[in-house]
Amino acid sequence: MINPNPTAPDLTYTVDGTVYSPDRAGVSGLQVSLVDKNTGPDVLLAQAVTDSRGRYRISVLITGASLAARHKTQPDLQARVSAAGVFVGASKVHYNASINETLNVILPARSTALATEYEALTASLATAFPGKLGTLQENDTQQDITYLANKTGWDARAVAMAALADQFGRTLDGRQSGPLLRPEFY
Repeated sequence: MINPNPTAPDLTYTVDGTVYSPDRAGVSGLQVSLVDKNTGPDVLLAQAVTDSRGRYRISVLITGASLAARHKTQPDLQARVSAAGVFVGASKVHYNASINETLNVILPARSTALATEYEALTASLATAFPGKLGTLQENDTQQDITYLANKTGWDARAVAMAALADQFGRTLDGRQSGPLLRPEFY
């Protein structure tokens, strides 16, 4: 006898994408939740964290039995993005998803849950240089700013400005006297 409701096979689904913001650079370290959309509550499949450029990749095994329990043979996938536990945006739903999908997320403008450009820049630079940015040099014998710009993907002008802001925020007339203005305000 032929089964009128065959169960889909167990398959590994791979989803990648990039989280974009129209006005914030802080797209690293965001939580991406991959869900299977349904009537009723969505089913959380897996989670990932965005890299310094907002990219993520998730691979998850979805069983045919779990799909059959939701009355379908293919998942309907969506990427949902949160910052510090606050929902900030979602991708479009890819109905009847294939085993390889790209789900990009464009966040709304002025999303206050995202890191500022200064916070994103200094966090990215800290992964390659744990020292004080004000000690960076750029001359004939030492090209710290060029190196960090190429290593992290940030524009060298932004790296140089962060180094200068760190210097200005720590000195007054060349003396260590505490910050007059925090570096992020330069």
